[in-house]
Amino acid sequence: MDRRVAEASALRELFHHQWLYLRRLIRRHELDRRRWKREQQQLCEAVETIVGGTDCRMRGIHHYQKRLRNSARGLINYIGHIISELPPALDLGHSRFNTGPVTSTVFRNHRQIATLFSQSRPIQTFFQEPENQHRKEVYALLFLSHREKSILGSELRGELILREVRQTQVVFGGYQLQAPSISETQVRNALKRSLFESSVEYLQGYMARMRHGLLDESEREELPEQGVGVDNPETYLRVLEWLLSLPLDLIKVQSNLVRIDDMGIVLPATSSVTVREVELKEVEVGNSPARVIAIVRYPRDEIIPATELSYVTTTNDAARMSSPSPVT
Repeated sequence: MDRRVAEASALRELFHHQWLYLRRLIRRHELDRRRWKREQQQLCEAVETIVGGTDCRMRGIHHYQKRLRNSARGLINYIGHIISELPPALDLGHSRFNTGPVTSTVFRNHRQIATLFSQSRPIQTFFQEPENQHRKEVYALLFLSHREKSILGSELRGELILREVRQTQVVFGGYQLQAPSISETQVRNALKRSLFESSVEYLQGYMARMRHGLLDESEREELPEQGVGVDNPETYLRVLEWLLSLPLDLIKVQSNLVRIDDMGIVLPATSSVTVREVELKEVEVGNSPARVIAIVRYPRDEIIPATELSYVTTTNDAARMSSPSPVT
């Protein structure tokens, strides 16, 4: 009798575990199905965005969505890879200014950061919205540019200080904050949308130039059928498929290692002077200028009150006027 009870108990336990396993499989299948449907919906929306942003006549072509879906998927996956390669959000708060080389290299001082956030209209709008009035920080996309200019400065060689030495200085500027959000995830999603929409905008301009015969001969030679007959929606679709199949040409990403001193002077790898090594991520969509991009975060309590901003702006203007002049 005891043996039968033990066997029955073991069977019940076995069936219970099997039932739980089956429920997990069903749940996993349901989640996978929902995710697949969501991805397909997003893909269809992406295709319609491409068609609406380039030439709506393609909707008259049989299976146009199916033909563009694979190319659109490749572009979306590539953009996702770009986003995943970006480092975590950079804390631009005052207490973190000197803890990493990036912040203290890209900005002159923390006052410049505070002014940037305080004067940014998107940031102001973000904190004014009722649902964000209790937020203690904001996440955003930071865009900026950098260029090199030639100046005359001093250089230490051995025990000698040489004057009027031609040097290369890295200058950062064009700071711009976009897509303020409550989390880093939201900022990354905003960047995905921005890169995709910018790609579609570039394709629209490219196809328009092609239709009006404004492409260079070298550009036409690379196109299917050299772009001849592009006024035909079928030919237009084939060319668009080909362009979308080259996402690395649509969106170029470059990592630049900058080695500079405290004055922004470029130093060789063999230099004994203390240098800051900063890796900058630059993104270029189509033929637009490349821009450095970073995900940043900033505390609300370090926003400068409006009454103090005019003094900060005047001080910064005076500092710029006293900076070294470029050599022509």
